[in-house]
Amino acid sequence: MKFHFGIVLLVFSLLVPGLTNAKETENYIQVKGEASIIVKPDMAHCFMILRGYGENFEASNKAAKKKLSQLKKLLKKTLGKTPKLTIVKIDNKPKAEAFDETQYFAEMAKAVKGEKPAAAPGEKKELGTHITVYFSLTKFTRELMLKLMDELVEKKIAFDKSSRYDFYLPTDFSFNRSAILFSSTRLDEHLKILSAESYKKAKRDANIIAAAVKKK
Repeated sequence: MKFHFGIVLLVFSLLVPGLTNAKETENYIQVKGEASIIVKPDMAHCFMILRGYGENFEASNKAAKKKLSQLKKLLKKTLGKTPKLTIVKIDNKPKAEAFDETQYFAEMAKAVKGEKPAAAPGEKKELGTHITVYFSLTKFTRELMLKLMDELVEKKIAFDKSSRYDFYLPTDFSFNRSAILFSSTRLDEHLKILSAESYKKAKRDANIIAAAVKKK
């Protein structure tokens, strides 16, 4: 896991006159300067989806609230205190059936042979209650975040073994899985650095091109 937050560039356009012929109107060349920096994040945005299941709404809601209580205890134990938690949304939906790849291909083989497919199992449907919780952290380390995620997976509160190290930036906030997003609170400072650097590069390239045009 890399605790780096990339701020990709500011593009600066610079117009510099380039003489081609004294009798002609001056022509201008436009040059773009790009700059980027990598900075350490100082803010972690945590979105946890707590899933509880049961045979009815009451049972699934109780299971989800139990995970919420477990999350609060785990955060206090790991961080020393419980950050302010905000419940973003609560969804209730039927529990999705697990996809059995082996059974799928076995049934496909039967279909190709013209055999009768196996009868669908009469499993009892469960209802799921999903509570999406948000909290932010301003004091954290790489080791602390890894420890927190390992505990969340081990206690089956949020994340799972295959997704606990997924750090990504979704295009919207319709999360269907837990996520941790990192950002910087010093964007103004970083943009000033980017602006100066991109201007410097644009000016340098423009002067090189202008000098080359004048020699012709």
